Order: sequence, then structure tokens, then C-alpha cells
Amino acid sequence: MKREVIVAVAAGIAALAVGGGAFALARVTRPQTGRPGPPDDPAWPVERIRTGRPDVELSVTHSETRVLADQGWRSVNTIQNVSVPTVTAIRPHPDTATGAAMIVLPGGAFGALAWDVEGIEIGQFLAERGITAFVLKYRIRTPTIGVAWSVITRGLKDGISPGRAAAISDARQAVRFVRENAVRLGIDPRRVGMTGFSAGAIATLGTLTGDDAATRPNIAASVYGLDHVENVHPADTSLLIAAADPDTTVADAKNIETVWKNAGAPVETHLFQSGDHGFGLGRPGTDSMRFAGVYDDWLVRQGYARPHEEHSR
Repeated sequence: MKREVIVAVAAGIAALAVGGGAFALARVTRPQTGRPGPPDDPAWPVERIRTGRPDVELSVTHSETRVLADQGWRSVNTIQNVSVPTVTAIRPHPDTATGAAMIVLPGGAFGALAWDVEGIEIGQFLAERGITAFVLKYRIRTPTIGVAWSVITRGLKDGISPGRAAAISDARQAVRFVRENAVRLGIDPRRVGMTGFSAGAIATLGTLTGDDAATRPNIAASVYGLDHVENVHPADTSLLIAAADPDTTVADAKNIETVWKNAGAPVETHLFQSGDHGFGLGRPGTDSMRFAGVYDDWLVRQGYARPHEEHSR
């Protein structure tokens, strides 16, 4: 990992530790506004993904909060300090539902969740295309200055290890939850995908390290994720990779692609000329605005989204 990335992440973690807003794994651009973030639509059901103790513990001592973070080109509704993981279901109209599901993991350096730009807005996009979205609010805690120092001295992977491990555990459990409740949720258990952004992409790839088919998504998307791919077993999991210059995750995208190609697994990579980190479905005025169309095309070809000609009906 390049030193500038490590330092940038450490700076972001430090900003979180002293009350700053963050939504991208690689950087924090501006402080929070101080205004509370809005609640979700009450029409979207929220369910806990587990009833017992998790296999990976994460101590969260502060209360869950929502804060609007000013990211320059837009404000972001961030969630901090999550102790109970849940999924928020955003469903398509019954007449357009395809039976496919997509679990969505927002990013936020494992210290916050970019709940709207990398979560709810993705879920709404998916529902419009006939896919039932489950936005995962995985466990996170506002980090301390000590965590930022750990990132600098021990390296990124070790420094974020506790939050990363808890997020992967919750991501796996979310897959299990959706599959075990497939009939009730109206989901085809053979079509459960996962899309992760930034830190959420790290957790998404982490679900593919295990051999338990019940906790592995059928397809996956890594959007400006880092190449934390040790022990990943692609098997036949189709992967979509996306990143945008000048973000350093463009290099990570190429490394992740190599792992899939070496395994003979289906993969496609899209690198945009501009958009940087944290673009969500696309940052206006940049090449990353093409991502929504790329994502849609991929979902159609995977048999998850309705064909394009049916979207306008």
C-alpha cells in the first residue's frame, strides 16, 4: 500500500476521532456540518440480521448518531457508532420484481457509514430495476487517535483490522439472513449479490475468503475498493470492479482483477478518467457518471435486473 494512502486514511480516521465527518476510505475532505442527518423512510422495513452473539466482537461504547458531512460536491448523511447490525429493505414494485437480491455495503473507513451516497441511493437505484436491496448497517465505532497512529505505524490492513473483521462477519451473516428468509422476503436464494463501496468493498471481498456457500454472495461488485484479497477464493463468483482517477484505488482495481483472472473466474473492470473516491452512482461533471449505466448493464447480464427496454414501461 502506498504511503500517501496510509497517511490519508490515518488523517480521515483522526478526523472521525475528533468529530469530523468521513465517507471515503481514502480521504476525508471537509469537516462535518454539525447538523443531524435525516432518518430513513419509515416505509422501509429494518431487520436485525442475527439474534445471538456475533462470531467477531466489536466494542461500541458510544450511541449511534447521524451527522451530515460536507464533502464539497455534496453533503453526505453519515452514521457513526453502530452496535446492532441491521438491513434496511428497499423493495421494487411487485409488478417489476425479478426475485433477485443485492446486499449493499456503504464505505466510511470502518469508522462511519456513508449511508445515503453509498447505501440508500444505491438501494433505490436497484429497486427501480426490479432488485430487492438490503442496505447493511454493519457494526462500526468512532475510532480513537490511537487507531490513526496504528494505521501509520502498523500499516493500513493491521490498523483497521478490528473494524474490518466485524464488517466481514456482519456481511456474511447478512447473506445468510437473506437466504434463510428467502421465502418470506420473496427472494431467490440462488440470486443474492453484494455490492460494496470503499471499506464496504473490502468487507464484500472478505465474504469470499470462506468456504461456507451459505455466506458467500452469488455475484459481487467492488467499487473503489482496496486489494485486501489474501485468501480470497473467487470460485465462479462474477465480480464487477470500478474505480476512478486520480484515486489510488485504480491500482488496487487492477490487482483485484488479476486475482480473478488467475482463478479463471468471471470479472470485468471499469476505470473512469475522473471522479476520484466516493462517487457513489456518479459524481456530476466527471467520467464516473458512466458508472450507473455500467452497473445497470452488468446487473442485466447477470440476470438480476430487468432488461433495459422494460425499465421504461
